[in-house]
Amino acid sequence: MNVLYIVSTLERTGPTRQLLYLSTRVQDLGHRVCVLTLSPEPENSLKGMFVDRGLEVISLDLPRLKSLFVGRARLRQLLIGRAIDVVHTQGVRADSLVSGVDPVVNRIATLRNYPSDDYPPLYGKVKGWLMAWFHLRALAEFDRVAVVSGAIARLLEDYGKLPLDVLHNAVDSQYFRAPGLQERAESRNALSLAPDSFVVVIVGDLIRRKRVPELLFALARLVTPPEVLVVGDGPELDSCMRAVQGTDGVRFLGKREDVRPALWAADVLISSSASEGMPNAVMEAVATGLPCLLSDIPAHRELIAAANTEIPEVLWFNLDNLEQGSPNQLADGLQAVVAYWAQHPVRKCCDAFSVDSMAEKYCLLYAQGRQR
Repeated sequence: MNVLYIVSTLERTGPTRQLLYLSTRVQDLGHRVCVLTLSPEPENSLKGMFVDRGLEVISLDLPRLKSLFVGRARLRQLLIGRAIDVVHTQGVRADSLVSGVDPVVNRIATLRNYPSDDYPPLYGKVKGWLMAWFHLRALAEFDRVAVVSGAIARLLEDYGKLPLDVLHNAVDSQYFRAPGLQERAESRNALSLAPDSFVVVIVGDLIRRKRVPELLFALARLVTPPEVLVVGDGPELDSCMRAVQGTDGVRFLGKREDVRPALWAADVLISSSASEGMPNAVMEAVATGLPCLLSDIPAHRELIAAANTEIPEVLWFNLDNLEQGSPNQLADGLQAVVAYWAQHPVRKCCDAFSVDSMAEKYCLLYAQGRQR
């Protein structure tokens, strides 16, 4: 089977890493794989990692505006010239481009969010709503649309036109594994953390639905605030800094090429998101044996329920009203994590989210083709 993956760029993001895991494993299963990007690569591209794994990466090298006029014609030529059987896209730009191509190949898309929720905060209400409508309309032309959680599938039920399949994300558990004692000590030392300090890590884009300013504000109000590492960047950075103004122990590390050292150094990961698709940061934390304190939302509940093996401690809290209980819930959760470490002093690997399983499910989807 000849499979062509199409994305805008290979920018260093969670979805790009998911594509890296999937395309590598699909190639290992004996299929011919090519990754097509639409635009020149940014400075923080992961292209080198794809090439290092033996994957072919090519680009149309088109600006956004030009791709509207010549992108589909060039794509059709490529599909015919390479005898492509399956086109698999992710992202609004790739989805929109492929939706207008004659269905001579199986067209599969992966949707990692709910556009109607995500786009208005990012692009403004009017533009965001129009983008969401346009994206969903384009996806209706695909043979199958894989969503990364049942929570997203349920949100899309009212739309009624999408041939949906739920396929969860995966983690490279050979890389995101539990650290040995020496590895943990080295990670702490590299981040200038005291050996006996209790460390919270927060990982992800600093955007509104992640609710990181509220989380930091609540953590700062605890009787004994923990040390906090914030790994990520985004439009909410200033709000985050204001939330902890005048307090010590919170460090903003910005976006990191590799989040594993922060996960290895930490005692607990906290995610306060109001909504998620299938959060990579939580999956990677679980894989390294790190306990998690999670906002009680459907995507987090589904992620933990989907685990197919024993996982580290997972606790829940509600961050909807900071004045009524959130700090107390966080304090109780952190105390439970301390108790967990007292009983389980050595971290254990957790292969709860298998790349092999994800790739096999996608290959079945590729072979099924259009089933409406």
